[in-house]
Amino acid sequence: MRLRLTLAAVALVVAGGPGWAASPEGVFRHGGAYPLSATVFALDSAEGYAGRFTTGFPGDPNHCGGSFSATGRKQTENRIIFIGAPENGNSCHVTMIYNAQFNRAQIDEEGCGDFHGASCEFSGAVQRTER
Repeated sequence: MRLRLTLAAVALVVAGGPGWAASPEGVFRHGGAYPLSATVFALDSAEGYAGRFTTGFPGDPNHCGGSFSATGRKQTENRIIFIGAPENGNSCHVTMIYNAQFNRAQIDEEGCGDFHGASCEFSGAVQRTER
């Protein structure tokens, strides 16, 4: 019995703690010519999630870049859609589709050009780098 409890405790520590392995929360990034990052955290359970997305090099006049923040809701167990307030008549939608372990995600956007310019985008494969 003692061995079973010890093994269960070790498994919990290796998994990263209760609920961590199956959480969409954290900081996700990928490098490349134009870096992409996403920070996602839970709001009150009735409110869903908050997300902040950054691409390229915001503030650098020699490169494209921008950011977008919005609240999001789960569409399926592993998909969250973030919808921002309209800007210049366009509403930016960013979708994160997570793998089963919630440590990687595919980010796709729709209607977000006004937030980052023509050469950058809030799209790409990202990996969790922080919780």
